[in-house]
Amino acid sequence: YDIVGVTGIGGEIDDERVFRPFYKASDMDEDTGEGGAFFDTSRIPRTLTDRERRSGRRSSYPGSEIYTQLVDASSAPYRSDLKQLAITTRCTNRDLPLRMPVGQGRTDFSMDIGGSVESIRCISGPTPPRPSFVEGEILWRLIGHLSLNYLSLADADLSLGSDFTDPNTSGASAMRDLLKIYGNLAEAATRKQIEGLRSITSRPVTRRTPTKGPISFARGLQVHVNFEESYFEGSGCFVLGAVLERFFAKYVSINSFTETIVQTRERGEIMQWPTRIGTRHTL
Repeated sequence: YDIVGVTGIGGEIDDERVFRPFYKASDMDEDTGEGGAFFDTSRIPRTLTDRERRSGRRSSYPGSEIYTQLVDASSAPYRSDLKQLAITTRCTNRDLPLRMPVGQGRTDFSMDIGGSVESIRCISGPTPPRPSFVEGEILWRLIGHLSLNYLSLADADLSLGSDFTDPNTSGASAMRDLLKIYGNLAEAATRKQIEGLRSITSRPVTRRTPTKGPISFARGLQVHVNFEESYFEGSGCFVLGAVLERFFAKYVSINSFTETIVQTRERGEIMQWPTRIGTRHTL
């Protein structure tokens, strides 16, 4: 699954060198001697075996392989006088748990020690594994997430009379793309709910700030999120709306606020949250 730690062992018994993750910034200042000692990792899709090519895979998840490189602080190859490497890893069985005979026999699990337990049942079977975020084009989409702001997540001002339920508007499209990064697209229900986000619009408003001390007013954004309820059968859109309400505050500076309103085409306004001070720090 991932590499927890790497230790290099030289020719002498006490000649050990601890390698730290290369992209962990806090370590760069701590380990400057001898050019620093770091390890870097890369992940690539697993190559199918000859048997899998002939007979097919046991599941739709192919898995991946992790490779590690030893480098110094300049990302140059580390000196080659090491004799051995001691690597601590966190490993999984890939998709093997999917083949567990859940619900068959007297118990699904057994205990290593004795105890007054008759059986241990798995209420819900193991979920299918998902590819890592470092695989495929999703990395570029994660980088693009860093450049988002409220202007790219919301459409035209409400006073312009736009079609606020048009799913092709830029704000709704940007938010759906963002949700697809973190949502489990292997589940049909997740894909459907993401498509249920029809529009995001905003307009500037002035409100009294919900802070202690003298009365003060600030200028912020009123954000309207429009869903189509047919995409949320059996669950409703309130929970996703509550998550987005918190999310919008992270894209507004601390001297402003957001006021989120969730509405649907079928029922109109469902919930209007009070003003929430922005949590985005200005550098």
